[in-house]
Amino acid sequence: MDEMKRISPFYAFAGFEVLRYFTLAWILEEILSGYPPQVLRFMVAPNLMFGAAFFFLAMDPARYGSYQPLLLVGKAVTVFAALVAAPLLAGIGGESLQPGTSVLAGLGFVVLWDLIAALVLLFHKFPVERLDGKRDVPVGHDVVEVE
Repeated sequence: MDEMKRISPFYAFAGFEVLRYFTLAWILEEILSGYPPQVLRFMVAPNLMFGAAFFFLAMDPARYGSYQPLLLVGKAVTVFAALVAAPLLAGIGGESLQPGTSVLAGLGFVVLWDLIAALVLLFHKFPVERLDGKRDVPVGHDVVEVE
């Protein structure tokens, strides 16, 4: 009997990242309503890299698992940026943007998702392909022996 192959949860993470992109684009359209939507989508387009990263992690975790720290740093930066923006959104210490309830809910979704993704990345151990049977080395990197 053939062994069932497990489907990686990181495919779902990639899908949530696409949803996160559209949520961020919508939030910007609500806050900066004077700008064309195409320009605002362009401004948040780099966020799609998170979706691509999770997709590749799902496809081949052994090959792309070495990029886990970089993805984790990206998620940590987005959480930090949300903490920096929170006082402005709440009207503490200066002018408030006074976003609507739906915008705050969208921002809440984005921040909650970023926290969940960061925690999963922090505690998930990705397999790394071994080149010489002794060391974990990302595929495509050469092992140099120094005597």
